[in-house]
This record gives sequence, C-alpha cells and structure tokens, in this order.
Amino acid sequence: MHDEVAVICIDLQQTIPIPKLSTSVAYYHRKLWMYNFCIHNLKTNE
Repeated sequence: MHDEVAVICIDLQQTIPIPKLSTSVAYYHRKLWMYNFCIHNLKTNE
C-alpha cells in the first residue's frame, strides 16, 4: 500500500532579477527574471 503513495514538496524560493542593476529607474525596465523553483520527492529523497 505504501508503494502507491508519493509525497513531494514544492517551493518557489526566490525570484532573481537579471541583470543586477544598481539604479532604481532601470529596475522597472528589466525583462528577465530567474525563478528558483524546487521540487523534492520525499519517497526517493531526490
């Protein structure tokens, strides 16, 4: 019975703007964001 059940954890850890800019005006003109999205299978520990 336990072989039929799988448990996964999903987490959106952080969104990171690319490229990293220091001026506030350029912050709103960014077109690219990197998403750190994680999935962990607790059954296989992968």
